[in-house]
Amino acid sequence: MAEPRPSWAAARLHRVCDSMCHFLHEATDAPVVGKDGQGRDVVRVAAMPKTAVVHAQGLAFVTRKKKGFVLGRTTERVVMIGKTVLPDGQVVWSGPVFLKGRYWSLGVTGGFMRMRMCLAIMNDKGMAGVLRPHHNLGVNASFLVDMNGSSIRRLHTTSSGQSQVITDDAGGMLAKYYLLEAGLVDLSCRGGAFGLDRGMNEAIYGSEADAERILACKVAPPPEFQPVYDLLNEYVREVRAAHPRVTSAHDRSVAASLNALNLSRHSSLQSQLSPPKNVRSGDESGLSSGEEAQLAQQAQQADGVTEGTEAAAAQRVQQSMQERQQAQQAQQAPCSPLGMLWGPLRHYGRCPSLPWVLLSK
Repeated sequence: MAEPRPSWAAARLHRVCDSMCHFLHEATDAPVVGKDGQGRDVVRVAAMPKTAVVHAQGLAFVTRKKKGFVLGRTTERVVMIGKTVLPDGQVVWSGPVFLKGRYWSLGVTGGFMRMRMCLAIMNDKGMAGVLRPHHNLGVNASFLVDMNGSSIRRLHTTSSGQSQVITDDAGGMLAKYYLLEAGLVDLSCRGGAFGLDRGMNEAIYGSEADAERILACKVAPPPEFQPVYDLLNEYVREVRAAHPRVTSAHDRSVAASLNALNLSRHSSLQSQLSPPKNVRSGDESGLSSGEEAQLAQQAQQADGVTEGTEAAAAQRVQQSMQERQQAQQAQQAPCSPLGMLWGPLRHYGRCPSLPWVLLSK
């Protein structure tokens, strides 16, 4: 029998759930902010597109706060969830994994900063990168104030209109969407650490909680998070209704199904590929089975989901085979002096010249 969840953990789950829903509403909203000179509505671009929820393999919701005077203190809270797509297209969200970080800084520091952010993680390396614990030593240099006007005000900005996709040193891909409110001047040295919030995770899942199993949807999620799942599923339905053909192709969760589809199309493509009469077979032309397999693999990568794309891929394979055969014929056939002079001018001839052979490879 599972141990009852502590009351403080249940209360925090409710607060986190409300905060995540509020952020999603605010980040994906595109409100009318005024009128232009011709009386038309001016709409603010949403900080986070709803398509990010569909394309991501996981989501990490980050809340980062900093304040101080000379001595600064930064706290960071992260709630991470994974996504799994079933064969029938149904989306399943994992339970939340909690992480936290704390940093101290010393220097010329004054003011505050509050950043709410969502990381749309695109691959396994990105998921592992967010989960990886680390220590941090470095220098802060920030000037976060709004000086547009006659007075200095606190800064309000979002990620709308920016390029959000980044790749870390380990190959992890993610997109960053944020809402920032700050009035901070900071030039200081910092140090701190980041890692799993073991106390919170154990209070929810027990002492044997494992972050990877939780994110793989192998552990039952807490019922307090159902409002978050309902909102995310609503975004998925909206995007799929608006873009029915784009969603599944970009979803990393169905990569295995797409690979199986490509393999089946590759087998049918091979049956359609027969060399023309003026092209010798692989054994006669000197092409090894490895080279033929490489050409077929290029066709597999180039083929699409339509018959027209497959025909174009077959034509490219045949053209590549012809170029290889012409190169081998040129290396084996003796060239006359006249052919060596005339060959570069006639791109195709019965006796190609050596410079043309090198260019054609």
